[in-house]
Amino acid sequence: MQLIEPDGIIYSGAEAALRALAHNAHGQWLLDWYEHSPIFASIAEKSYRFVADHRRFFSSLTRLAWGRHLEPPTHQVVRWLFLRSLGVIYLIAFVSLWVQIMGLVGSNGILPLN
Repeated sequence: MQLIEPDGIIYSGAEAALRALAHNAHGQWLLDWYEHSPIFASIAEKSYRFVADHRRFFSSLTRLAWGRHLEPPTHQVVRWLFLRSLGVIYLIAFVSLWVQIMGLVGSNGILPLN
């Protein structure tokens, strides 16, 4: 991986990946570790080199785990299930009220309306 910053500095390997992630506020800490810990930097570079040397194998693992199309996960199934479940709960509540309303409220109910 190669990263060319706007000022013309070129980075490669794990440092390029971590600098690219650091453009997001949540990824800055990894670059800080890389810059301030020689042990972390060495492990990151060796790990990056290992994955790069075995790219075909790791690509197969990725396809096996996530499928051919790597897209951010959506919550459509959960949203669909939640809304249907909420609808069923409301239906049960209103049917229950419909059955019990005459015993609860009315001239002969628990709360007389006299």
